Amino acid sequence: MTLNARQRAALTTICETFAPGDGAGIPSAAALGAVAIAEGLAADRERLLLKLGDSSSERKRVLFQALRSIATTSYLLAPGPTGTSPVWDAIGYPGAAGIRSTTEARAGVSAGG
Repeated sequence: MTLNARQRAALTTICETFAPGDGAGIPSAAALGAVAIAEGLAADRERLLLKLGDSSSERKRVLFQALRSIATTSYLLAPGPTGTSPVWDAIGYPGAAGIRSTTEARAGVSAGG
């Protein structure tokens, strides 16, 4: 997988956030080439994630569950640019409670009926 300039800049920022170095003797993630390594790992992410999930190490399995949870939760919560999501329609979720349409608001109808 090859990242475009914007994606590579974002990955660099993430790596530098977690491993900034000390400004003296310890180099930053980017200076060590960690960004290129992370980019290479992204290409093989499915295999790596499955390996985490099947690991004999409890910590690795917990990490896998946390990553899966945050990705899935974010996917299900994301409203999209229109304020609703085709995922919500597919799973029968009507949207956030308490949100009124413009028509309902003008008519004075309260959320939920």
